[in-house]
Amino acid sequence: MALSFSSSSSFAAFTVVACPARSPPPRRLPPAVCFSRAVDTAPRAPLPCATSAYPPQPFVPEVAEAVESLYSVFREVDNLVAHNSLRVLKAFQNAGVGSHHFNGCTGYGHDDGGGREALDSVFAEIVGAESAIVRSQFFSGTHAIACALFAFLRPGNELLAVAGAPYDTLEEVIGIRESSITGSLKDFGVTYHEVPLAEDGGLDWDALSFAVRPHTKCALIQRSCGYSWRRSLSIADIERAIRMQKPDCMVMVDNCYGEFVETYEPPMVGADLIAGSLIKNPGGTIAPCGGYVAGKRTWVEAAAARLSAPGLGVDCGSMTSDVKRALFQGLFLSPQMVGEAIKGGLLIAEVMSMKGYKVQPLSRAPRHDTVQSKVRYPAPVLRTIAFRCLCEGDSWRSPSPLILSLYPSRYCLPCHSPSCGFFGLISSRMAGGAMVSTDGGGKEYPARMTLYVFLTCVVASSGGLIFGYDVGISGGVTSMDSFLLTFFPSVYRKEKQDRSTSIYCKFDSQLLTSFTSSLYVAALLTSFIASLVTDFFGRKWSMFRGGIAFILGAGINATADNLFMLILGRFLLGVGVGYAIQSVPIYLSEIAPPRLRGMLNIMFQLMVTIGILIANIINYFTNKIEGAWGWRVSLAFACVPAAIIAVGSLVLPETPNSLIERGHTEEAEATLRLIRGVDDISLEFRDLVAANKRCKEIRDPWSVIMERKYRPQLAMVILIPFFQQLTGINIIMFYAPLIYKAVGFSGQASLVSTVIIGTVNVVATLISIITVDRVGRRGLLLHGGVQMLISQLIVGTLIALKFGATGEATDISKAYASCVLFFIGVYIAAFAWSWGPLGWLIPSEILSLEIRSVGQCIAVSVNMFFTFVIAQIFLTALCHMKHGLFFFFAGWVVVMTVFVALFLPETKNIPIEEMGLLWKEHWFWSRFIKDEENTEMGNLGRPWNHSRVQVAAKEVLSRNRV
Repeated sequence: MALSFSSSSSFAAFTVVACPARSPPPRRLPPAVCFSRAVDTAPRAPLPCATSAYPPQPFVPEVAEAVESLYSVFREVDNLVAHNSLRVLKAFQNAGVGSHHFNGCTGYGHDDGGGREALDSVFAEIVGAESAIVRSQFFSGTHAIACALFAFLRPGNELLAVAGAPYDTLEEVIGIRESSITGSLKDFGVTYHEVPLAEDGGLDWDALSFAVRPHTKCALIQRSCGYSWRRSLSIADIERAIRMQKPDCMVMVDNCYGEFVETYEPPMVGADLIAGSLIKNPGGTIAPCGGYVAGKRTWVEAAAARLSAPGLGVDCGSMTSDVKRALFQGLFLSPQMVGEAIKGGLLIAEVMSMKGYKVQPLSRAPRHDTVQSKVRYPAPVLRTIAFRCLCEGDSWRSPSPLILSLYPSRYCLPCHSPSCGFFGLISSRMAGGAMVSTDGGGKEYPARMTLYVFLTCVVASSGGLIFGYDVGISGGVTSMDSFLLTFFPSVYRKEKQDRSTSIYCKFDSQLLTSFTSSLYVAALLTSFIASLVTDFFGRKWSMFRGGIAFILGAGINATADNLFMLILGRFLLGVGVGYAIQSVPIYLSEIAPPRLRGMLNIMFQLMVTIGILIANIINYFTNKIEGAWGWRVSLAFACVPAAIIAVGSLVLPETPNSLIERGHTEEAEATLRLIRGVDDISLEFRDLVAANKRCKEIRDPWSVIMERKYRPQLAMVILIPFFQQLTGINIIMFYAPLIYKAVGFSGQASLVSTVIIGTVNVVATLISIITVDRVGRRGLLLHGGVQMLISQLIVGTLIALKFGATGEATDISKAYASCVLFFIGVYIAAFAWSWGPLGWLIPSEILSLEIRSVGQCIAVSVNMFFTFVIAQIFLTALCHMKHGLFFFFAGWVVVMTVFVALFLPETKNIPIEEMGLLWKEHWFWSRFIKDEENTEMGNLGRPWNHSRVQVAAKEVLSRNRV
């Protein structure tokens, strides 16, 4: 759908043209009706003719870009629609709705088949109320609200408006605006008081805390923003406002425009009464008239008595068969219509903000009604615009456009003041759309990126420093002569004195290999223990244990006098690494706001690269220390990053997930409010509690992750770490100084080269942080795979040409050696912005809560196991395969790149709780997931599937047909 703006001195117009949302290749569209409107002073121009030009309008690319950027948000809407549709379907089924309920009724106490009472019952169940009255005799939402207010307010009572001034249509009902027609609440002795909104447009919680007075009978909460430039209220806001009222003060919610926009309705969180119109959301664009009141049975009966007469109440209300059928059908389809209206508003907000207009609310801001985006404009040129996009088939993917004229019609609600500073985009009969509060599956909960959260993630991710420092420092000290003389004299003699040994085999030593691989054995074994510690004691205490173990290991290594002490110290270092890489990625995923999860999670890999760089710099300087103790300084400095994570973990907050798992719910709620930087955290907290409750029902998570429906996640947590190690990166980083020596650099020059490569590593990881949530995971992995393949082939070829099979080479020029260094740098850069960070990020983000710790344990174990295997055999393999080893790793890069292209779906912007839906839509992994399992995996269920609900509806109607 394209929306363009043009203006002149006396004319401004918007053009809306439909286009497919995501349809490669683009389909030709049916003719679309363009519309425009002149300013009030200009004569009304005829509508531009319908066009059948292809492609439609020049701004289609902009709209296509907007649709692309909103893809994940549209998926959230699909999940909301699916959840609410199934809720409606269940209510229809429980009421046994059949075709006999469509018969008309006289309204004189005879229900004529139960249709009217069935409709009331269905509506009450859907909104979570004790009772409801749904009648065509309610002329509008204002009428329904007025009936409810007059039902319980008596002389001397006070009506408190919690959310500022109400709709202007209620001003005469309340008595705010004098009218020649008497009969307002004020005329009957009911006083009125309102709490102005806060400066940010939300509820003024401080003022609300003492606004309720002894004679306050009712607190009126207006859910929608209406025509005002303020935020609409979320269910969380309403729930908090309800809790602030005194027990004998009833709460009524003006629910217009809010139905089916969230997964909860006000009665579910404590509202005594709600009222609204059927020609808005719950009418599903089908209901021709009507309204409703729902809530506590006593108050619903009182409101019904105001509509009819005392003593008659809900037992009256005639309906023709056509009207009753329309009300049933409209209610059944309303979640779908609300979803499509939401998407329309999303698109308006995105396109208008792209074109430089100030939009309220923003396309990605939390929204809680179907009032479309309001756009500020400096002059009252346009007051109202509405468009409608009905969709066929499966949601927004196959749009069938119906564009409405801008001229005022029954589909448009113009602003009441022509001088207001914006024009409202208002959903009347669902002719417009807006934005959904992301309270459904795949939610984007309210959150701010605060300095506290950033520093928390920095401190936590410093766990990567210890891993990176060890990788960098160990490779450096093994190139120091004093270290080799102390622990590996045979290697030193082969390097310095044995001319008969091939350069490929000079460092082939099982003892030297054991020094390298002992850390990974320890990390592998520790990961299983760390998984239990992470669950039972918390993420931060697992990090603390890792830091302490690493400090002990560094101390033993620095003071080692024999190989046993050296291996023992390495083993303790491995224990520290095992704790860190098990707990830190989980901690970052749970602390970070969902929209920044990728960026903050990659900070772990960034710290790994920084640790490598720092280690290389330290090695460069300690290698100059005389007295054969420079390597001790290098190994001792490992205590510094370990102290950072150990001490830092003591001041870090525990994650809300971990606190809830261990029964500290109050502390978890306070922590969640602290790390999100907003007060509105009740919905996210409620979902966390529910998710953890489901997790506790799982007795054996190891058997759960082996279930067929988790086969995609299991495959990924095994294969991605496996492929990450088969790139050969740790070998190149660990043995970099030795490799540079082999190709012609001196000992000091080889250490300088590692510093250069370490810098490239850090910079490339920063690039990944910036691009991962924009380019996506697949794009980085595919690009990185191709770049690694090319660079490895070139490095292998250069070494083969110079050293051949014998490993002997003479007169290696600095230019030739620098060329090898350059392409190794290209390889390192490719790894650092692709498989390096994403090898940790993807396994941590695809795991649902019930299998998260177990899955992370598997990922860490696989990573450490294959790191150990490759480290154990690398020097021997280099001796036997020679330069062919680079081609060996290049072959695996081909395999993993093909795997990503075929089997790894894009996880960018996909919330963790929605990952199950991702596998269901994949061409290969979908065969492992049954339809009934997908709801469990996706929190609120699968994306909206119109045919699925149609089939279910047919089953219900056929079963209930009389």
